[in-house]
Formats: sequence, C-alpha cells, structure tokens
Amino acid sequence: MDIDDIEIISLTLNPALDRTMRFKTFITGELNRAVDTCLSAGGKGINLSRMLKKCGVNSPAFGFAGGKCGRILYDMLNEEGIDTRFTETVSETRMNIKIITENGETTEANETGGFIESCEMDALCGALYKSTGSGQLVVLGGSIPQGVDKAVYNSVIKELNKRGARTVLDCDGEALRHGINAKPSLIKPNNTELGDYLGKRIETVAEAVEAAACVYIDKSVETLCTLGKSGAVFAGKDGLYTVSAPVVEAKSFAGAGDAFLAAFLYMRELTGSIPAALGFAASAAAVKVTLNGTVFPERAEMERYCHLTEVCGPSK
Repeated sequence: MDIDDIEIISLTLNPALDRTMRFKTFITGELNRAVDTCLSAGGKGINLSRMLKKCGVNSPAFGFAGGKCGRILYDMLNEEGIDTRFTETVSETRMNIKIITENGETTEANETGGFIESCEMDALCGALYKSTGSGQLVVLGGSIPQGVDKAVYNSVIKELNKRGARTVLDCDGEALRHGINAKPSLIKPNNTELGDYLGKRIETVAEAVEAAACVYIDKSVETLCTLGKSGAVFAGKDGLYTVSAPVVEAKSFAGAGDAFLAAFLYMRELTGSIPAALGFAASAAAVKVTLNGTVFPERAEMERYCHLTEVCGPSK
C-alpha cells in the first residue's frame, strides 16, 4: 500500500492535557521544585494520531474537548497539524500530572474527567460513523469518562463492524472485557492489562505468548501485548511473534505504548509484514522514551534502533 492511501482514524473519549514535571528527587509532603516541565496533548487515541502524523499518515482524531483546557488541547493539536474532529462538551477537559525523578521513577496523578451528556456522546458517534466506510481502520483507546456506559466500546465496535471497518481496541478493565466481545480486529493491552483480563499475572515473554495465544484462540481477536523493557508479543492469523526492546536511557515512558501501536499499524499497513511492523514499532517506541513528556520522534529517527531489535516467529 502507498503511504498516501493510508488513513487511520482515532477515537479518544477521555482526552487530557499532560503536564510532565521532572525533579532530581521528589519527597511527598514537602516543597519540590521541578527542573523541567512540559505540557502536551494526551489520551491514547490522540497520542496515536500525533505519532501517525510524524509518520506522514493522515489520522483524523475524534474525541471530546471542553472548557479552557479543551481549547488549549484543540489549539495544540492544530499547531501540530492534526485533523481534529472534536465534539464540544460542557465539562472541562481533564489535566494529568506526571512526576519523573532523576532515577526514572514515575508518579502519575490523573483527573477522572468530567461528565459527558448523552447528547454529546450521540453527536460524537454520529460524526464518527459518517466518516467511516468499508476497510477503514479505526483505533479506539483509553479510559471511559463519567456519564458514558462502560460497554460503549462494544456498541461502537459493533456499529463500525457493520460498516465494514477494521477496529483496534486499546483499553483495560471493564471496557476491555466488554469491548473484546464485539470482535475488534486487534487489541493492544500491556502485560498488566492482559493479565487482569485473564485473571493471572503476566511477567515473562513466555507467559505473554501463552496469554496472547489464548485470547486469539478463544476470541479470534488478534492480540498485540507490549511488555515494556521486555518487548512485545503478537498472536494472530499469521502466527505467534515476539520482538525484543532496545536498551536505551529513558526520560519518559508516557505515550510509549501509543507510539508502539501507531508505528506497528503504520508499518503493517504499508508493508503487510508482521515482522517489519514489530521491529519498526520496537525501535520507534524506544526512541520515544528517550524524549521528554509525550513528545514523539520524527519519522527519520524512528528506525534508529531497528538493528537492536530481534523478531522471532512465526510459530503456530
């Protein structure tokens, strides 16, 4: 497929502004002064669209935005050239705080997000469905805001499937349990999220391979499970694959999973190759964690660590 023919839609129901603050040390209960801080747009789908933009792929970003934070979010994404298709809400867009110390320890304080009215949800879904046709790739990701049914991904995926779209689900907990039953094309949990879904701990690559294969066999849903420093595993119609993660000096893990998924989808659409997609995604995610906050690398930088990744598979 030619890159100009690739379009990947994202849906973010609970977007945020991410304030990332870096400290030499951070002591609770005392005054701490940051040595560096940055503000960026956040939310799984939004991060995916931002990463895809760096790859040269058109990625319309659907979601909610409200209040002063919503306007800042909208303006920041427009400055990045993102095709924003937000539904305005009465509730204020949330703010998330990420605290990172010199030794790499990360603490997150995330707002829940405001209440979404049923008319706002209907308006967003209507706009999404009008923009989605047969063969369209749609990525649904992130937490579900107040006022929205926890089974919302199930109903949205079913409607998109009726329209012939291909759907990717990146969420956890109850949202994942409901959503997977609608038969998305692919899910992208990390090892903790996949373990919670299956009711077991997943700590090793071998355990992740077994778990991903179990989901694919049981649900017929392709599964891409990220494992942080241990890489990722994939289970699907093309078999089982693993990919290692390059060792890098990390500054921020925020958005690393989103970068991995975006790079994987981009390269898979472009080449049709799972090994190429996994190797490229592992490299791109490694480059991302060397950057502050949710800053994403330029396309020319994303292959920097490809020579340090090892893809194994397929096995059946």
